[in-house]
Parts: sequence; structure tokens; C-alpha cells
Amino acid sequence: MRYQKILYITAAIAIAALVYALAETTVYLPVCLGFPGDSWEYETTGSPFYIEATLTTLIRYDGYWCSSPALSFSATTDKVRVEVYAVGDDQYYVVTGRCVAEGESVGTSVDWTLARYHGVQVYHTCTDAKSYYVEIKYDAYYN
Repeated sequence: MRYQKILYITAAIAIAALVYALAETTVYLPVCLGFPGDSWEYETTGSPFYIEATLTTLIRYDGYWCSSPALSFSATTDKVRVEVYAVGDDQYYVVTGRCVAEGESVGTSVDWTLARYHGVQVYHTCTDAKSYYVEIKYDAYYN
């Protein structure tokens, strides 16, 4: 009887971990923003209730197309614009964004009953650097 109880508890923990794993999707996205005004987008399908993008890496370059890494740059003034968005039925559209430095995040709530597509856009519009290499951690949370 004791082993059966341990087996039930172990199964319950495993099921809870599986449900949690299915409730969050994380994607790591590397990209070179090769010149001022350049942009990049990642989009996927689904109906999350919350989306968030975190700028995990920001490297400034003195040359275009991520050539010639800068010898120095500011972790607080070097920024790129990050926007998260969701699109769906009945002309549903939600977007939020701002210029962020490395380590900062942008997120928004989503009406999961209407959303069908969601994603992140990154723009090289906040500073006058020639190019940036960025890595974005994009999270979508589902019911």
C-alpha cells in the first residue's frame, strides 16, 4: 500500500510538470540588425494569454552587417526597439513595444479567445550604431 501511494504521488508530480511544460513556450532568436532602420520579425500561430520578449544579448558593431565589433559601448544607452504583438479574429490586434537595453523585457496580455498569431519584432531605430547583433528570448504563456 505504501508503494502504491508513492507511485500515485510520483505520477501526480509528473503530470503537473507536463502540464506546466505545455503551458509555456520559449524560443531563443539570434539576429543581426545590419544597418540603422533594419528590422526583423518572428511570428508563430497560437492563442496565448501573455507574451514577452527579453533582450538577452546586445553587441554593437562599428561596421555594417555585424562586422568589426565595437571596442566599447554602453549597456544602458545602446538600445534596440522590441515589440510584441498578437493578431486574430474580428480585427483583433494588440501590440506593445519600446527601446530596451540588454536584460530588459517587453510584454503584454493577450485575449486568447481571439488571438491566432503572435510574435516579436526588433528594430534598429533607437541609436546611431552601424549594426547590432541581438538575441531575443520570446515566451508565450498558454492556458
